[in-house]
Amino acid sequence: MWSGTESNRRHGDFQSPALPTELPDHALIKDKSYLFGVANMSIIKKLFILIFFSAALSASAETRPDYAPRESAAFYLKRGEIQFDAAMYDYAYESMMLALKADPRTYGAANILGKIFMIQKDYHNAGLYFDRSLSIEDNQPEIHNAAGELKEYVSSFETAHNHYLKAATLNPEYTEALINLSRSFFRKGETGEAEKYFSSAYRSGINKSLPLYKKAEALPDSRHKEKESLLKEAVKINPAHIEAYMALATIMRLQNNYESAAEILEKLKSVKPDYTPAYLYLGNIYFTRPLPGNTREYFLNLALTNYTKAVELDPQNSETYFHLATLYRHMGKREIADEMEKKGLRLEK
Repeated sequence: MWSGTESNRRHGDFQSPALPTELPDHALIKDKSYLFGVANMSIIKKLFILIFFSAALSASAETRPDYAPRESAAFYLKRGEIQFDAAMYDYAYESMMLALKADPRTYGAANILGKIFMIQKDYHNAGLYFDRSLSIEDNQPEIHNAAGELKEYVSSFETAHNHYLKAATLNPEYTEALINLSRSFFRKGETGEAEKYFSSAYRSGINKSLPLYKKAEALPDSRHKEKESLLKEAVKINPAHIEAYMALATIMRLQNNYESAAEILEKLKSVKPDYTPAYLYLGNIYFTRPLPGNTREYFLNLALTNYTKAVELDPQNSETYFHLATLYRHMGKREIADEMEKKGLRLEK
């Protein structure tokens, strides 16, 4: 559980935080930096609703601790949801605080506040509001999954595991939760359970992602942009589609975009942490290709880390030992390089 007490952070007891104007790349929040992207609503109608909600009340004044809300919690919740979708996070914050003041059991408002604090990278308060929401309504697989990702990020692995398990129990076809639970079981050393939940995640989306993958595979390499678009959509539909990640990384490599290829493979490692080819592929990129953002020594050490993990996952693969031998020799560690090469040769025989 989070340290500190919620009583110190109760709605109305503190000022609206200084919120960012741009949304970071975080698994819990999707960047919707425009106002009018809600399906089945015209731009004019959406604008009218936002103007109505914004003009009807002055949220900044009403968030004073001694100010009684003049409207229902549902009103503030709806207004805050529109503001949040429009990336107006400071206004959304104030609306959600008013919703909680009008009705402290408005768990939807607590959810949005948790997401706002995640955007701000205030993980303590994000955790408090996710916990608050779940204490009101436990039957929320998406919020359990979000809370689990947050707990995992701050290395509270057991609590994260419990959230993932609850999310997967509530919705057995919730792909993201199944993937997260699989990774959690792998971390605990329970590889059988890890594989079971990953297979469930794979099956839940493969019928939708496989046609896109096959369509991309059938295109010639010269149409790499179309292939890339199809594979990205496949991964979006089915985040457990391993082959789509590998194909997408290959397309990036063929375009000499090694940085993006590495990012895709790092994502794949997070999705399937026992998938040996991802570690080998990454080791090769970090070893052989100059990447921006850090020193050569840094990327050589990353290559070593990935090759070493590949050996741990599949100690009978001779190829990995030869890669390690080449890397160690490049790093000036000839004795270790010779040892790795001998191991590789023994395995081949």
